[in-house]
Amino acid sequence: MTLIKDQETAFYAQPTSTVIDQLQSHGEVGLSAEAVAQRYETYGWNELTFKPRRPAWVSFLLQFNQPLLYILLFAGG
Repeated sequence: MTLIKDQETAFYAQPTSTVIDQLQSHGEVGLSAEAVAQRYETYGWNELTFKPRRPAWVSFLLQFNQPLLYILLFAGG
C-alpha cells in the first residue's frame, strides 16, 4: 500500500470522496484493524519529536549578542 506523496492538489482542496479513496479508507467506518496495524508498521506512531529547549539564561545572554549594541555602548562611553 502506498499513499500519495507527490500530489498536485492539497487534500483540503479536493472533494471528501476523492481524499478517502486516495487514502484507501472508508468514510463511515474508517480504517480496518489490519490497515491500522500495517500503517503503524510502515509509518510508525503519529507522534511529534521535540527538540530539547535551550535554557532561559542562554536565551537571555544571546539577547546581548548584537553588534549594534556594542557600537552604541562604545559610542556612548
